Amino acid sequence: MAHLIGLTGGLGCGKSTAAKLLSEMGWHVIDTDEIAREIVIPGKPAWEKIKTLFGENYFHADGTLNRAKLAETIFHDAKRLSELNAILHPIIREEWKRQSEKLLAQDQDVLVVIPLLYETEAETEFEKVIAIGCSESVVRSRISARGWSEDQITARLRAQWPLDRKMQKADIAIWNDGDTELLKKQLSAVIKKFW
Repeated sequence: MAHLIGLTGGLGCGKSTAAKLLSEMGWHVIDTDEIAREIVIPGKPAWEKIKTLFGENYFHADGTLNRAKLAETIFHDAKRLSELNAILHPIIREEWKRQSEKLLAQDQDVLVVIPLLYETEAETEFEKVIAIGCSESVVRSRISARGWSEDQITARLRAQWPLDRKMQKADIAIWNDGDTELLKKQLSAVIKKFW
């Protein structure tokens, strides 16, 4: 029987790396960040709603969403973040469920990566939830290497559940302060134990 598991964790904790490793182990990965990018393309479901809610000045001349400007607003205004999430999350959820049901019907094991899995109360959809965590100093080092400012990192961390809360709630918690090889060993052990 095919399995459906959720993967979550904190900002910069290695969710994408873990997903890539699980993909190499044979799991089909659905990344909700990719879905979120797709649904705001001009003409797609969320695009018009965001334009109506936030206005033309949050879009480039070619009609594409100005993601940087939107992020600057929503991560410093909880009300606006909540309004955006009310548009995005139901559409994202509907799409990953549609994709996962199709794959499960083909007897494929599916991993769905959802950074805000607990915040959106999606945990009941999964057989098990894996949470990836690491220390804040490692988070800040990894994210600043992507060119983010301390202010941007802090604002995004504030917009999520505290990491320890996610780790405690998860069925499987993995600490990822080490290198990719150590993460791979931990994930392999989890897969052998549960699946």
